[in-house]
This record gives sequence, structure tokens and C-alpha cells, in this order.
Amino acid sequence: MTNIINLTDSYKLSHWKQYPKGTEKIHSYMSSRGGEYEEMVFFGLKYYIGKYLSKKILQEDVLEASKLAICHGVPFNQEGWEYIVNDLGGKLPIEVKSIKEGETFKQHQVILTIENTDDKCAWLVGWIETLIMKLWYPITIASKSRAVKEMLKGYWDRTSDNPEGIEFAFHNFGDRGSSSVESAAIGGVAHLTQFKGTDNFNCLNLVKEYYPEYQGFSIVASEHSTVTSWGREGEFDFYENYLETFKDKPMIACVMDSYDIYKAVDFVAIGKMKDKIESNDYPIFVIRPDSGEPIEVIGKILEILKNNRVKWRRNSKGFIVYQKYRIIWGDGVTLEQIDAVLSYFCNDYYELSAENFAFGSGGDLMQNINRDTCKFAIKASAIKVNGEWRDVYKDPITDPGKKSLRGRQ
Repeated sequence: MTNIINLTDSYKLSHWKQYPKGTEKIHSYMSSRGGEYEEMVFFGLKYYIGKYLSKKILQEDVLEASKLAICHGVPFNQEGWEYIVNDLGGKLPIEVKSIKEGETFKQHQVILTIENTDDKCAWLVGWIETLIMKLWYPITIASKSRAVKEMLKGYWDRTSDNPEGIEFAFHNFGDRGSSSVESAAIGGVAHLTQFKGTDNFNCLNLVKEYYPEYQGFSIVASEHSTVTSWGREGEFDFYENYLETFKDKPMIACVMDSYDIYKAVDFVAIGKMKDKIESNDYPIFVIRPDSGEPIEVIGKILEILKNNRVKWRRNSKGFIVYQKYRIIWGDGVTLEQIDAVLSYFCNDYYELSAENFAFGSGGDLMQNINRDTCKFAIKASAIKVNGEWRDVYKDPITDPGKKSLRGRQ
């Protein structure tokens, strides 16, 4: 089991000796000092409290951390931690207040405060800051997903009659590209605050334990290894077998660029494959190109579908919706790329509804972010010494953007 005492920065181990004599309370807050998104989504606190801060501290935890600190060359507050173990039953005397999970907030808004509830443990507020700061990760992923959804909503409102479909228009492909099993899980659930489509199966246990209000869904999909296992000469046999094997599913996705994507798309959009797919007995067939320049590749795929006269209809807004074919792009996907693709094809020339398209993102969604994407910080803003509250703040002349708030928030 993780020793919670060790989940801090080395330099914080000496801070209990640095506060003014008579310090009884410390009050800190968390906010975004700016960054990429004007509005963000608060998410993840329930997990970090439940997984870590609600666990009781044991004597063996104190002894282990003490030995590590000595070997590491830093002092250790043995008396303080043993007080928590022996007098407080191992429970952390900390009060954390926050806005609601899933709620949006703006830059510079206080989203969370931390304060000790026992006068002998003011030093603990700073100690747990390192763990609480990890909220930047799920918040930033949820906020990025929200930004994508807001952009998608413009296209869907203009071109689609199926508003619920947007919940599956941005799929999470990010588990394998995540930095750890845990980051994949918490980041995967953060994405589910905005969308329901995910291939991050790992995150579902975390959903069940901490966030049952969110649900994730996926569909049957192939990958290059399953296609190429049939050999180049057996590629089309794979498509036939794949369609028959999963004919009872409502929708299946098929990666088709293992060799020649244009020949592959032509095969599934003519003859008996087309007849089967367009019948009521077979699922919607999602074509997945996975390489090349997206607008060029998608454009050629659409030309093949047009030449093969696949069935389509016009919705009430005058845009074309393919009856049984869709396209998902999942290679190097960013918000800007999605916008470019939809801007190109959901126009007066192609007249395509946005619901013909979906996108999957892995590395960009889950890893192309850091704490400074939204400039998150936790800062002490008040301290109570010998019964009196004092303001605590920083105001560096070299960077006015790092000026912190004063007083209890």
C-alpha cells in the first residue's frame, strides 16, 4: 500500500521548522493563473481524497518515511506524524473545500481551499500540496475535452439532427500513450466528463469506484495486426469475415490503410459487401483511415463512396448523412485538425453533416499537456499565529502574473 507520507516534495520535509513560532493554522488555495482555456472543468478531487487522503496513517508508515528522510539528507517531523497516529487515530486533520466536480470555472477563480483543523498540524497543509496539485492533470484533460466539444457543437448544431451523437464524436485512444496505469485511468475518466466514447478500458474500474455518474462505451473495432494476420492476399477475406462475425452489432469500425486504403474502401462499398452493409441485417460500417494527410485521404474516400452510390439522405437542415457508412480519423488528432476537417467537409460544396465523422485522440489528449497548460498553482494565503490571522501572499516584481491572493478564500 502507498505510504501517503512520502507523497510530497523533499523540500517540504523541513518546512515545519520554518513557520513562525506559535503557528496554529495555514490556509491555502488552488487556482489557474491563466493558460490555454478561458473556462475549465473541475475534476479529480474525489479520487485523490478517496484513494490517498482518507487512508489512516500507521506507525509503520512513519518509521518508513523517517528512514527515507534520514538517508535522503532532510529532517523529518517524527513527533508531528506520531501525534497524528497516536492522538488523531491516523486521520489527517485537514479540511478541503472545493467547487463541485464537473463544474466549470474561469481563470484566477479559487477552486479549492485547504486548511488544517488541529492547531498542532498547520505544517500538514503544505505537506499535502504536492498530492493535491496533481488535480492539474484530470482538470486539464477534462478542459481540453470540453474545448473540443464546444467546437464540435458548432458544427453539429448547424449540420445535424442528432444532438446525442456528439457524445461519441471524440473518442479516447489514450491508454497506451499515457505515462502510467494511474494517469491513464484518471485521465480517462476526466475525458468522460464531456464524452461517452472511449477505448480506455482501464478507466472503467475507477469510474465504478469513484465516479458512477459517468459512463464510457465503445464498439467492436479491428487493428492492423488483425487485418494483416490474414496476409496481403487475404485482406478482403478479412473484411468479409469481420462483417459476418459481428453482424449482430449496431456499429463496427475497421482500420483500412494496412496496404491500399482506396482499394479497401472500394471493396466494402461495392457489390455484395455494399449490399450487406446497407441492409438492415448488418451494422453501420465505420471506415478508419490511419495515415496520410486527413483532408486529402478523407476526400478520396468520399469520392469513392460517391462513385459507388452508397445510400444517403438529407436531414432537416439540408446536409447529407450516409445511411450505413461513417469515417473516424484517429491519427495525430488535435482540436485544430478536427476543426480543419469539419470546416472543409461540412460546407456548401460537400454538404456533409458532422455526424458522418468521428475522431479519436490519444497522445494529444492525454499527454500533450502539463501543469502550465492552465498555469495551476496552490498558494498559502493566510496564517494564524498565536490566535491572530495574517495575510500571506507573494508579489514578485519580475512576474506580476504570479501575484497571489491574500487572506482566507
